[in-house]
Amino acid sequence: MTHTRGQKIAVIGSGIAGLAAAWRLSLVHDVTLFEAAPRLGGHANTVSAQIGGEHVDVDTGFIVFNPRNYPNFTPVLDYFDVETAPSSMSFAASLDGGRFEYSSNPDGLFAQKRNLVRPRMWRMIRDILRLHDHARRGDHAGEVRSLDDFLRAEGYSSTFREDHILPMCAAIWSSPVDQMRAYPARAFFEFFTNHGLLQLSDRPQWRTVTGGSHRYVERLAGAIKGRVRLSAPVRGIDRSGGQVTVRTDTDESRFDQIVLACHSDCGVLLYGWRYHVGLGIFVCPHTCKGECGRIGGLATYLVHIVQFHVLQRPHEFLHPLLVHAREQIVADVLSQGVAIIKRLWQTKHQATKA
Repeated sequence: MTHTRGQKIAVIGSGIAGLAAAWRLSLVHDVTLFEAAPRLGGHANTVSAQIGGEHVDVDTGFIVFNPRNYPNFTPVLDYFDVETAPSSMSFAASLDGGRFEYSSNPDGLFAQKRNLVRPRMWRMIRDILRLHDHARRGDHAGEVRSLDDFLRAEGYSSTFREDHILPMCAAIWSSPVDQMRAYPARAFFEFFTNHGLLQLSDRPQWRTVTGGSHRYVERLAGAIKGRVRLSAPVRGIDRSGGQVTVRTDTDESRFDQIVLACHSDCGVLLYGWRYHVGLGIFVCPHTCKGECGRIGGLATYLVHIVQFHVLQRPHEFLHPLLVHAREQIVADVLSQGVAIIKRLWQTKHQATKA
Protein backbone atom coordinates (compact mmCIF):
# COMPACT_ATOMS: atom_id res chain seq x y z
CA MET A 1 0.00 0.00 0.00
CA THR A 2 1.48 3.37 -1.01
CA HIS A 3 1.43 6.11 1.62
CA THR A 4 0.97 9.67 0.34
CA ARG A 5 2.38 12.48 2.48
CA GLY A 6 -0.15 15.30 2.73
CA GLN A 7 -0.48 17.58 -0.28
CA LYS A 8 1.83 18.13 -3.21
CA ILE A 9 3.27 21.63 -2.81
CA ALA A 10 5.60 23.59 -5.08
CA VAL A 11 7.86 26.28 -3.63
CA ILE A 12 9.30 28.76 -6.13
CA GLY A 13 12.53 30.42 -5.03
CA SER A 14 15.17 29.37 -2.52
CA GLY A 15 15.90 32.55 -0.58
CA ILE A 16 15.26 32.50 3.15
CA ALA A 17 11.47 32.59 2.57
CA GLY A 18 11.55 29.67 0.15
CA LEU A 19 13.98 27.60 2.21
CA ALA A 20 12.02 28.09 5.42
CA ALA A 21 8.70 27.35 3.73
CA ALA A 22 10.06 24.23 2.01
CA TRP A 23 11.59 22.95 5.25
CA ARG A 24 8.49 23.36 7.42
CA LEU A 25 6.04 22.16 4.78
CA SER A 26 8.17 19.14 3.91
CA LEU A 27 7.72 17.82 7.44
CA VAL A 28 4.14 16.81 6.57
CA HIS A 29 3.74 17.40 2.82
CA ASP A 30 5.30 16.31 -0.47
CA VAL A 31 7.34 19.41 -1.39
CA THR A 32 9.32 20.33 -4.51
CA LEU A 33 11.55 23.40 -4.33
CA PHE A 34 12.31 25.12 -7.66
CA GLU A 35 15.35 27.40 -8.00
CA ALA A 36 16.42 29.10 -11.23
CA ALA A 37 20.06 29.50 -10.15
CA PRO A 38 22.55 26.63 -9.84
CA ARG A 39 22.79 27.28 -6.08
CA LEU A 40 20.42 27.78 -3.16
CA GLY A 41 20.16 30.90 -1.05
CA GLY A 42 19.01 33.74 -3.29
CA HIS A 43 20.12 36.97 -1.63
CA ALA A 44 22.24 34.97 0.81
CA ASN A 45 25.44 34.45 -1.17
CA THR A 46 28.86 33.78 0.29
CA VAL A 47 32.03 34.10 -1.80
CA SER A 48 35.36 32.63 -0.73
CA ALA A 49 38.37 34.91 -1.09
CA GLN A 50 42.06 34.85 -0.30
CA ILE A 51 43.10 37.95 1.63
CA GLY A 52 46.72 38.19 2.77
CA GLY A 53 47.12 34.45 2.40
CA GLU A 54 44.10 33.81 4.60
CA HIS A 55 40.85 32.15 3.46
CA VAL A 56 37.91 34.51 4.11
CA ASP A 57 34.20 33.97 3.46
CA VAL A 58 32.58 37.21 2.28
CA ASP A 59 28.81 37.77 2.08
CA THR A 60 27.74 39.75 -0.98
CA GLY A 61 24.01 40.02 -0.21
CA PHE A 62 22.59 39.27 3.22
CA ILE A 63 25.17 40.42 5.77
CA VAL A 64 23.68 41.40 9.14
CA PHE A 65 20.50 41.01 11.20
CA ASN A 66 19.20 41.89 14.63
CA PRO A 67 16.65 40.08 16.83
CA ARG A 68 14.33 43.11 17.06
CA ASN A 69 13.81 43.46 13.32
CA TYR A 70 14.15 39.74 12.49
CA PRO A 71 11.86 38.07 15.05
CA ASN A 72 11.17 35.01 12.87
CA PHE A 73 14.63 34.61 11.33
CA THR A 74 16.48 34.68 14.67
CA PRO A 75 14.69 31.60 16.13
CA VAL A 76 15.43 29.67 12.92
CA LEU A 77 19.15 30.30 13.42
CA ASP A 78 18.84 29.19 17.05
CA TYR A 79 16.89 26.06 16.06
CA PHE A 80 19.62 24.96 13.64
CA ASP A 81 22.45 25.98 16.01
CA VAL A 82 23.86 28.45 13.49
CA GLU A 83 26.62 30.41 15.16
CA THR A 84 26.41 34.21 15.04
CA ALA A 85 28.61 37.02 16.28
CA PRO A 86 28.11 40.69 17.23
CA SER A 87 28.56 43.12 14.36
CA SER A 88 27.77 46.70 13.46
CA MET A 89 25.75 48.46 10.79
CA SER A 90 28.48 50.73 9.49
CA PHE A 91 28.86 52.51 6.17
CA ALA A 92 31.92 53.71 4.27
CA ALA A 93 32.27 55.65 1.04
CA SER A 94 35.13 56.33 -1.33
CA LEU A 95 34.31 59.14 -3.75
CA ASP A 96 36.08 61.09 -6.47
CA GLY A 97 38.64 58.37 -7.07
CA GLY A 98 39.51 58.16 -3.37
CA ARG A 99 39.99 61.89 -2.88
CA PHE A 100 37.06 61.98 -0.46
CA GLU A 101 36.64 59.03 1.89
CA TYR A 102 34.98 58.45 5.23
CA SER A 103 33.17 55.82 7.28
CA SER A 104 30.38 56.04 9.84
CA ASN A 105 32.62 54.78 12.64
CA PRO A 106 34.01 57.61 14.83
CA ASP A 107 37.60 56.80 13.86
CA GLY A 108 36.73 56.62 10.18
CA LEU A 109 34.75 59.84 9.87
CA PHE A 110 37.94 61.90 9.88
CA ALA A 111 40.37 59.20 8.78
CA GLN A 112 41.33 61.65 6.05
CA LYS A 113 42.59 64.50 8.21
CA ARG A 114 41.60 67.08 5.61
CA ASN A 115 37.96 66.16 6.34
CA LEU A 116 38.30 68.22 9.52
CA VAL A 117 38.45 71.43 7.48
CA ARG A 118 36.28 70.41 4.54
CA PRO A 119 33.01 72.37 4.25
CA ARG A 120 31.77 69.40 2.22
CA MET A 121 32.12 67.12 5.25
CA TRP A 122 30.48 69.53 7.69
CA ARG A 123 27.53 70.15 5.37
CA MET A 124 27.02 66.40 5.18
CA ILE A 125 27.17 66.01 8.97
CA ARG A 126 24.75 68.91 9.45
CA ASP A 127 22.22 67.32 7.11
CA ILE A 128 22.63 63.88 8.72
CA LEU A 129 21.58 65.38 12.06
CA ARG A 130 18.82 67.33 10.34
CA LEU A 131 17.42 64.17 8.72
CA HIS A 132 17.44 62.40 12.09
CA ASP A 133 15.43 65.28 13.55
CA HIS A 134 13.13 65.29 10.52
CA ALA A 135 12.44 61.58 11.03
CA ARG A 136 11.58 62.06 14.71
CA ARG A 137 9.23 64.97 14.18
CA GLY A 138 7.49 64.07 10.96
CA ASP A 139 4.64 61.71 10.11
CA HIS A 140 5.63 60.25 6.75
CA ALA A 141 2.72 57.84 6.25
CA GLY A 142 1.20 60.14 3.64
CA GLU A 143 4.48 61.02 1.90
CA VAL A 144 4.12 60.54 -1.87
CA ARG A 145 7.37 62.03 -3.17
CA SER A 146 10.39 60.08 -4.34
CA LEU A 147 13.46 60.15 -2.12
CA ASP A 148 15.31 62.54 -4.43
CA ASP A 149 12.30 64.85 -4.78
CA PHE A 150 11.87 64.91 -1.01
CA LEU A 151 15.54 65.72 -0.33
CA ARG A 152 15.63 68.50 -2.91
CA ALA A 153 12.32 70.04 -1.85
CA GLU A 154 13.33 70.03 1.81
CA GLY A 155 16.61 71.77 1.05
CA TYR A 156 19.11 69.00 1.76
CA SER A 157 22.52 69.77 0.27
CA SER A 158 23.86 68.07 -2.84
CA THR A 159 26.80 66.92 -0.70
CA PHE A 160 24.46 65.06 1.64
CA ARG A 161 22.45 63.58 -1.23
CA GLU A 162 25.33 62.49 -3.47
CA ASP A 163 28.03 61.72 -0.89
CA HIS A 164 25.97 60.02 1.78
CA ILE A 165 22.28 59.13 1.71
CA LEU A 166 21.92 57.96 -1.90
CA PRO A 167 25.14 55.84 -1.83
CA MET A 168 24.06 54.38 1.52
CA CYS A 169 20.64 53.43 0.15
CA ALA A 170 22.28 51.95 -2.94
CA ALA A 171 24.46 49.79 -0.70
CA ILE A 172 21.55 48.62 1.46
CA TRP A 173 19.26 47.73 -1.44
CA SER A 174 22.03 46.58 -3.82
CA SER A 175 20.86 49.03 -6.47
CA PRO A 176 22.44 51.76 -8.61
CA VAL A 177 22.31 55.26 -7.14
CA ASP A 178 20.15 56.52 -9.99
CA GLN A 179 17.49 53.95 -9.18
CA MET A 180 17.48 55.01 -5.54
CA ARG A 181 16.57 58.57 -6.55
CA ALA A 182 13.14 57.27 -7.52
CA TYR A 183 12.74 55.19 -4.34
CA PRO A 184 9.60 56.22 -2.38
CA ALA A 185 10.51 58.55 0.49
CA ARG A 186 7.80 56.96 2.65
CA ALA A 187 9.36 53.50 2.29
CA PHE A 188 12.79 54.97 3.01
CA PHE A 189 11.62 56.48 6.31
CA GLU A 190 9.79 53.32 7.31
CA PHE A 191 12.84 51.12 6.75
CA PHE A 192 15.42 53.44 8.28
CA THR A 193 13.23 54.19 11.30
CA ASN A 194 12.34 50.55 11.94
CA HIS A 195 16.00 49.56 11.78
CA GLY A 196 17.20 52.36 14.04
CA LEU A 197 19.30 53.97 11.31
CA LEU A 198 17.97 57.47 11.93
CA GLN A 199 19.03 57.75 15.54
CA LEU A 200 22.40 58.16 17.23
CA SER A 201 21.54 56.18 20.36
CA ASP A 202 19.50 53.11 21.35
CA ARG A 203 20.31 51.35 18.11
CA PRO A 204 19.71 47.59 17.90
CA GLN A 205 22.63 45.23 18.34
CA TRP A 206 23.47 43.88 14.91
CA ARG A 207 24.81 40.36 14.40
CA THR A 208 26.30 38.40 11.52
CA VAL A 209 26.40 34.69 10.72
CA THR A 210 29.82 33.33 11.62
CA GLY A 211 31.50 31.94 8.51
CA GLY A 212 29.00 33.53 6.14
CA SER A 213 25.30 33.25 5.37
CA HIS A 214 25.87 30.02 3.44
CA ARG A 215 26.04 28.35 6.86
CA TYR A 216 22.32 28.74 7.50
CA VAL A 217 21.50 27.99 3.86
CA GLU A 218 23.27 24.64 4.21
CA ARG A 219 21.47 23.80 7.47
CA LEU A 220 18.02 24.63 6.09
CA ALA A 221 18.64 22.86 2.79
CA GLY A 222 19.81 19.75 4.61
CA ALA A 223 16.57 19.64 6.61
CA ILE A 224 14.25 19.75 3.59
CA LYS A 225 12.72 16.30 3.13
CA GLY A 226 11.33 16.97 -0.32
CA ARG A 227 12.83 17.37 -3.77
CA VAL A 228 15.16 20.27 -4.63
CA ARG A 229 15.51 21.28 -8.29
CA LEU A 230 18.40 23.62 -9.09
CA SER A 231 18.88 25.37 -12.46
CA ALA A 232 15.16 24.93 -12.99
CA PRO A 233 13.63 28.34 -13.77
CA VAL A 234 9.84 28.29 -13.72
CA ARG A 235 8.42 29.67 -16.98
CA GLY A 236 4.75 29.74 -16.13
CA ILE A 237 2.01 28.81 -13.67
CA ASP A 238 -1.57 27.80 -14.44
CA ARG A 239 -4.34 27.13 -11.95
CA SER A 240 -7.28 25.01 -13.04
CA GLY A 241 -9.38 22.19 -11.70
CA GLY A 242 -8.30 22.92 -8.14
CA GLN A 243 -4.63 22.28 -8.95
CA VAL A 244 -1.59 24.23 -10.10
CA THR A 245 0.58 23.40 -13.10
CA VAL A 246 4.21 24.53 -12.90
CA ARG A 247 6.07 24.74 -16.22
CA THR A 248 9.85 24.66 -16.58
CA ASP A 249 12.05 24.39 -19.67
CA THR A 250 11.95 20.60 -19.50
CA ASP A 251 8.61 19.53 -18.03
CA GLU A 252 5.28 20.32 -16.39
CA SER A 253 4.25 19.22 -12.90
CA ARG A 254 0.90 19.31 -11.11
CA PHE A 255 0.56 20.42 -7.49
CA ASP A 256 -2.19 20.98 -4.96
CA GLN A 257 -0.69 24.22 -3.65
CA ILE A 258 2.08 26.65 -4.55
CA VAL A 259 4.26 29.06 -2.58
CA LEU A 260 5.73 31.98 -4.56
CA ALA A 261 8.85 32.77 -2.52
CA CYS A 262 10.21 35.06 -5.22
CA HIS A 263 10.12 38.77 -5.98
CA SER A 264 6.60 40.08 -6.55
CA ASP A 265 7.31 41.22 -10.11
CA CYS A 266 8.49 37.72 -10.98
CA GLY A 267 5.42 36.22 -9.34
CA VAL A 268 2.89 38.18 -11.37
CA LEU A 269 4.76 37.48 -14.60
CA LEU A 270 4.68 33.74 -13.86
CA TYR A 271 0.91 33.99 -13.69
CA GLY A 272 0.84 35.52 -17.16
CA TRP A 273 0.28 39.15 -16.25
CA ARG A 274 1.45 41.87 -18.66
CA TYR A 275 3.03 45.10 -17.49
CA HIS A 276 1.52 48.28 -18.90
CA VAL A 277 4.08 51.07 -18.79
CA GLY A 278 1.56 53.87 -19.26
CA LEU A 279 -0.52 52.88 -16.24
CA GLY A 280 2.29 51.40 -14.20
CA ILE A 281 0.32 48.25 -13.33
CA PHE A 282 0.25 44.54 -14.14
CA VAL A 283 -2.89 43.42 -15.94
CA CYS A 284 -4.39 39.97 -16.34
CA PRO A 285 -4.86 38.93 -19.99
CA HIS A 286 -7.53 36.38 -19.18
CA THR A 287 -11.27 36.86 -19.71
CA CYS A 288 -12.39 34.62 -16.87
CA LYS A 289 -14.85 35.86 -14.28
CA GLY A 290 -12.55 36.10 -11.33
CA GLU A 291 -12.24 32.36 -10.62
CA CYS A 292 -8.57 32.30 -11.57
CA GLY A 293 -7.56 34.09 -8.38
CA ARG A 294 -5.33 36.52 -10.23
CA ILE A 295 -6.79 39.62 -8.60
CA GLY A 296 -5.42 38.83 -5.16
CA GLY A 297 -3.72 41.63 -3.27
CA LEU A 298 -3.61 43.89 -6.30
CA ALA A 299 -7.26 44.81 -5.89
CA THR A 300 -6.84 47.88 -3.69
CA TYR A 301 -3.60 48.77 -5.47
CA LEU A 302 -5.44 48.71 -8.78
CA VAL A 303 -8.14 51.11 -7.60
CA HIS A 304 -5.67 53.75 -6.46
CA ILE A 305 -3.25 53.45 -9.37
CA VAL A 306 -5.92 53.35 -12.05
CA GLN A 307 -7.82 56.22 -10.43
CA PHE A 308 -4.68 58.36 -10.36
CA HIS A 309 -3.55 57.69 -13.92
CA VAL A 310 -6.82 57.31 -15.74
CA LEU A 311 -8.50 60.50 -14.60
CA GLN A 312 -5.48 62.45 -15.81
CA ARG A 313 -4.97 60.56 -19.06
CA PRO A 314 -8.34 58.95 -19.99
CA HIS A 315 -7.26 58.26 -23.59
CA GLU A 316 -4.69 55.76 -22.26
CA PHE A 317 -7.34 53.84 -20.37
CA LEU A 318 -7.89 51.18 -23.01
CA HIS A 319 -10.40 48.35 -22.85
CA PRO A 320 -8.10 45.44 -21.81
CA LEU A 321 -6.60 47.38 -18.94
CA LEU A 322 -9.54 47.09 -16.60
CA VAL A 323 -7.99 43.88 -15.26
CA HIS A 324 -10.42 41.22 -16.57
CA ALA A 325 -11.96 43.69 -19.04
CA ARG A 326 -15.37 43.34 -17.45
CA GLU A 327 -16.82 45.97 -15.13
CA GLN A 328 -19.03 43.51 -13.30
CA ILE A 329 -16.06 41.22 -12.62
CA VAL A 330 -14.08 43.99 -10.98
CA ALA A 331 -17.18 44.89 -8.96
CA ASP A 332 -17.28 41.32 -7.65
CA VAL A 333 -13.78 41.55 -6.17
CA LEU A 334 -13.78 45.25 -5.37
CA SER A 335 -17.15 45.76 -3.71
CA GLN A 336 -15.87 48.78 -1.87
CA GLY A 337 -14.57 50.31 -5.09
CA VAL A 338 -17.54 49.82 -7.40
CA ALA A 339 -18.35 53.52 -7.57
CA ILE A 340 -14.77 54.37 -8.51
CA ILE A 341 -14.61 51.68 -11.17
CA LYS A 342 -17.90 52.81 -12.73
CA ARG A 343 -16.73 56.40 -12.80
CA LEU A 344 -13.50 55.37 -14.50
CA TRP A 345 -15.40 53.23 -16.98
CA GLN A 346 -17.68 56.14 -17.84
CA THR A 347 -14.68 58.47 -18.15
CA LYS A 348 -13.10 56.12 -20.63
CA HIS A 349 -16.20 55.91 -22.83
CA GLN A 350 -16.83 59.65 -22.70
CA ALA A 351 -13.22 60.29 -23.75
CA THR A 352 -13.59 57.76 -26.58
CA LYS A 353 -16.75 59.44 -27.88
CA ALA A 354 -15.11 62.86 -27.69
